[in-house]
Amino acid sequence: MTRTLLAVKQAWADARSYDAPVQAWGTMALRVAENADQFLRLAAEQGTPVRVLSGEDEARLGLLSVALDPTFEGERVSLIDVGGHSTEVGTYDRANHRVLFMKSLPIGTLALRTHCEEGGCLAGGSLLRACAAADEAIGFASRPGEAGAVVAVGASATNLVALSQQLERWNPARVHGS
Repeated sequence: MTRTLLAVKQAWADARSYDAPVQAWGTMALRVAENADQFLRLAAEQGTPVRVLSGEDEARLGLLSVALDPTFEGERVSLIDVGGHSTEVGTYDRANHRVLFMKSLPIGTLALRTHCEEGGCLAGGSLLRACAAADEAIGFASRPGEAGAVVAVGASATNLVALSQQLERWNPARVHGS
């Protein structure tokens, strides 16, 4: 919590140095943390108030960030944002400017670890249990041809891109749109 509060404080200072308007938002981590109230109080006390996004708002903002990004072509674009304890998915119809589907699911990479064996690896039966949990949380069958361009965002996706490109230093220009 101390490191996060320091990071928020530094981010606010950086934004203010550019005269940028500043807002801080928390996502699923703050929706599930037992000490969220304490964190929010301490953030406000240090002059860097943080608000918590609902799952629906997190999904909507993620989807709109992809839908409005000219990097991704086509009349339809879909989002997948795999987080630690939630995954946001959605599809946007650019031609008609409307959300076709959007959902925040209470399942993510850290949440799936509850299906792991004591060794911490997903193998054999534990991998099947994790897949079954993800399938149950999503609750809908794949609809081929209806998604358009599928864009993954967030730490899970960007880490995979960084690994696949063997980036030794973070390079957002190489990651964005990959």
